[in-house]
Amino acid sequence: QNVLGEPVGVLRVIYRAAVLQELIEQKNQLLGEGSFALLFDEHNLRLADGEEPGALYTLAGPLPREQISSLRAEYRLPPGDPEEFTLGLAGLQAGLHNAANEPSFVAGVHREDVDEEHEDRLSVTPLRVQPDWQVAFVQHPEVVLAPVQEQTRAAIILAVVVVVGVGAIAFGLGQYLTGPIVRLTQVAEQVTAGNLQVKASVESGDEIGTLAGAFNAMTDRLHDLVGSLEERVQQRTRDLTLSMEVGQRASAIRDLDQLLSTVVDFLTTEFGLDVVFVYLMDDAGQNLVARASSDRISHLREPVPVAADVPVAQVAASRKPMIESGEIDRNALPGIRSELAVPLVIENQVIGVLDVHSTAANAFSEDSLTVFEAMATQLAISVDGAR
Repeated sequence: QNVLGEPVGVLRVIYRAAVLQELIEQKNQLLGEGSFALLFDEHNLRLADGEEPGALYTLAGPLPREQISSLRAEYRLPPGDPEEFTLGLAGLQAGLHNAANEPSFVAGVHREDVDEEHEDRLSVTPLRVQPDWQVAFVQHPEVVLAPVQEQTRAAIILAVVVVVGVGAIAFGLGQYLTGPIVRLTQVAEQVTAGNLQVKASVESGDEIGTLAGAFNAMTDRLHDLVGSLEERVQQRTRDLTLSMEVGQRASAIRDLDQLLSTVVDFLTTEFGLDVVFVYLMDDAGQNLVARASSDRISHLREPVPVAADVPVAQVAASRKPMIESGEIDRNALPGIRSELAVPLVIENQVIGVLDVHSTAANAFSEDSLTVFEAMATQLAISVDGAR
């Protein structure tokens, strides 16, 4: 909107929601065979499923029609009859609603009509950066407790034999054997309840001690998974927020030079970039002219022909972004080890290139490319409006 509150344009942001599914699928089998993770939003809408990707964007239980209409208006639900994407998992829906009080529960996650003995056990925790979203780690209880149960059965059989033979000695030996198992079982129950900080005590070097060490390693990996997922989501949220701020600042400036200078300063400061250039196509459409840069030397740079064999020219010619990493030969920019160039496109026509550099190796990835493409789209619109 302008200063009079009148709309002057529309900001459209597109992000790859599929990255959540990719992160979840990478952690399959983390807690044992058959284990996987799920990601739900605040409406219990399934955003990622490590076992059945075909179940994405389905609801655990029914929602009021007005709420379904609101979610569709936000393009968060598919079209069609609500029954087609409502799974009717009453147990799962109830457990997710009550996860703040009981973060661990049993329920069917893909179908409701399963035996109680075969229901999946879920441990649910909210994301720190998106508290309304919940990550559910799903596992069959027998997978975790099978080694413990096997050892318990062996200890019981041994205890019975010893009791028959030596009486009092058997009681002490039974306590010696079953004590670590009982304590390990208690630790397993705390982990199942959602406490990922608890550790099993490794009291011996036998199978029970080995099992306790393996259980601690499994808990550490689960804790790291939760932290890594939250960190990735937090970083993506921060980058998308900064991308939106670039658009807001750019849309309010009508002077082209001031617009480009403001965007370059913002990218340099907020994203920690070493050098930023904004090239605009000349009137003939044959050369790229550096109109703004973070080192204030853009006016000293020669125009770059579109046919030249350099990243900015290749990006302008192909209309596709480019990432370069490693030892990059840039005579005027010593020490540069990473470069990302994104075309500025208006109505299918390239009007310039956003070219950013970093002295850090592998500073840009596919995740950051999505953010810079969004900023390039906003910058192109603002440049076109300022012209």
